Amino acid sequence: MIQIEMPLYTYPASRIEMGASSLFWKREPDDRLLHSLQAHGQCAPVLVEPDQNVLRLVAGQRRVKALARLDQPVIACHVQPLTPRERGLVFLGSNSSQPLDDALMIRALRYFHGYGGDLEDIALLLGQEPRSRQWQVMLQWMELPLLWDDLLEQGHVPLALGRILPRFRPEGLCALEPVFRDLSWSKNNAVHMLTWLWELSRSKKVSLVTLLDELHFDAVLHLDLSPKDMMIRLLEAVRTARFPRLSALENGFRSTAVEATAGSHWRLVQPDHFETGTIEFLTRIQSKAELEQRVHELSVLAAHDIWDDLGHVRDAE
Repeated sequence: MIQIEMPLYTYPASRIEMGASSLFWKREPDDRLLHSLQAHGQCAPVLVEPDQNVLRLVAGQRRVKALARLDQPVIACHVQPLTPRERGLVFLGSNSSQPLDDALMIRALRYFHGYGGDLEDIALLLGQEPRSRQWQVMLQWMELPLLWDDLLEQGHVPLALGRILPRFRPEGLCALEPVFRDLSWSKNNAVHMLTWLWELSRSKKVSLVTLLDELHFDAVLHLDLSPKDMMIRLLEAVRTARFPRLSALENGFRSTAVEATAGSHWRLVQPDHFETGTIEFLTRIQSKAELEQRVHELSVLAAHDIWDDLGHVRDAE
């Protein structure tokens, strides 16, 4: 039970120490809070923990920052000496109405994880079911270096990578960092790429560092490409290495289909990764005249000798 001493104290904002690690969410006051404090004053005291000559802030970070900007004194309550875990719990409870994203939850969990003990109560306070898959991924994320927290917060990596990244050795994680530092990967693409890299490193019995070198990742990262094109290039390199036969079939079909449909409004697609011999014909029509044109083009396609080549691509599977 947190004990709060009821006498209220008034301090200059500069007297209050706000560098405690228990303030794990760095929050800034918005215009609404500044206007409220300026118009109505401070309605609720902040909580501080006296420690010799230091007043350690426990809760009320935004209010102290706002009052400092307004050059107004801070009204505070003292709390009895707290353990690091208790400080974190008070701060977490005082921000219970704040919407939480993955990065914020990881910041909070990182703080409590550092002090050990049961984390089920922390899961519940963060709105997570302790036995859920999401919570297990968050716990796995704790095995990663802190720089990955920053990449998560910046939107460069999804939390789902917590299932895969801890499998790699420290030197592998260092080699991967440039791949994510300046690129914002979608969840699916990031998970696919790392899963394939893990499978390749296992099947080839090589380190991730060696594998990335074989795939020329560093060279691609230094090309003058847009972020989107760079991610496509990297993902395709890994996919081709992981599924060489399928990639060869796709390339053969693509080049043959482009040749077959040249000059027409039709596009040919192999819809099921060559599991069947099915080919889809796709086009768009906005008028009867266009329909008649497409029918004519289709008759020309039916007579094209390219079908033998498409059959070879299909049968090669």
